Amino acid sequence: SDRGGARQDVFNIRISKNGGLVAAQKLARFCGDRSMRFILGCMVGETGILSLAQRQLLRMIPQPAFVEGNYGRWLLADDLVRNSPRFGYGGRIGKADPDGWGRRVLESKLEEYGVKTVLLHRISIMTANARPAA
Repeated sequence: SDRGGARQDVFNIRISKNGGLVAAQKLARFCGDRSMRFILGCMVGETGILSLAQRQLLRMIPQPAFVEGNYGRWLLADDLVRNSPRFGYGGRIGKADPDGWGRRVLESKLEEYGVKTVLLHRISIMTANARPAA
């Protein structure tokens, strides 16, 4: 982007596109260590699971220039978590749940939308296909 004729690079870091939480955290720290601006972005139609993960990531990284996401039920007809996280007035998001985000996942929704079950470290995880809002 250009501001006053000076070029500025801004990275758009996305958990789901940059290799997960650890990779996104490394990229954000890379930018922070070099005083580079970055956005913590999202993909259209992300479920609350990824929004909750993003809120946890925000606790572990330098301050981004902007944060996208937390659209929850604004863009989805249904969500996979209890109390779908959304942005509030002025685009503000609430603080991350200090007890973790796994307790809010609705297993019944994972079963409803899941297409494949994979066993990882003795934890059953389903890949989910959330329905877009009509």
